[in-house]
Amino acid sequence: MTRNQEIRKEVLLQLYGMRPVPLSPYAIARRARRAQFDFTEREIKAECEFLKGQGLAGSVEDPASGETKYVISSRGVLDQEKAGI
Repeated sequence: MTRNQEIRKEVLLQLYGMRPVPLSPYAIARRARRAQFDFTEREIKAECEFLKGQGLAGSVEDPASGETKYVISSRGVLDQEKAGI
């Protein structure tokens, strides 16, 4: 599995676990570090955008901070459930 695939897997796992609460790339990176991953916030943001393009995640802008956060889509939920989460 490539690094990008590992990042996407971790992002989807976190978004699935926190649904319907959107997460920022910073929050995802912080949680990933606790799980002993060394993914950067920049890498996570890039993979979140990829997942958004694939229809597995969506983005929302936090009105208070203007920060972009990501949430798993229904397609992403079904994909995770097929994978046997």
